[in-house]
Amino acid sequence: LPGTNMVLFRTEDGGMTWTPQVVPDVGHPDESHFEQWLYFTDANSGFAVLPRADKFLATSDGGKTWRGVIASVKGPLKFAAQVGWSFDQYGKWTYTMDGGKRWASTQLRLPAYVKAYSLPSPQRGYMVGDHGMVYRYRIVPVEYSSKGMLAAPMMPAKSP
Repeated sequence: LPGTNMVLFRTEDGGMTWTPQVVPDVGHPDESHFEQWLYFTDANSGFAVLPRADKFLATSDGGKTWRGVIASVKGPLKFAAQVGWSFDQYGKWTYTMDGGKRWASTQLRLPAYVKAYSLPSPQRGYMVGDHGMVYRYRIVPVEYSSKGMLAAPMMPAKSP
């Protein structure tokens, strides 16, 4: 089977005309499990997560061209300013603190699969899962400790 392409449409005139732009080679979908996600941080900078094809792509020209990104992103992206997160259902957390220029991953030891997450600010995030699992990410003093606390990388401090 030939590869399948994701197509996004871009407008530069408030929706009067739309131009199709192809995100290259998303792999061979199987009808029961074909997921892909697009996330744009502004009009030109965006990311495509193509887990079936095991690809993570970025654009800096509004989707006209795409380049591969070295990172293990397997789930949808969430951004708050320059901080971006992705979780896979097994607790692998992939994150950026510089708008997607560099990515890192860590495996969190969680009691359940991550089902959803949000990132309302660079200093605060939430993840939820089965059996009532709820975790909150927040920046705390280095000496702070609490029951059930997980070690996590520090995101950027608030800007003035």
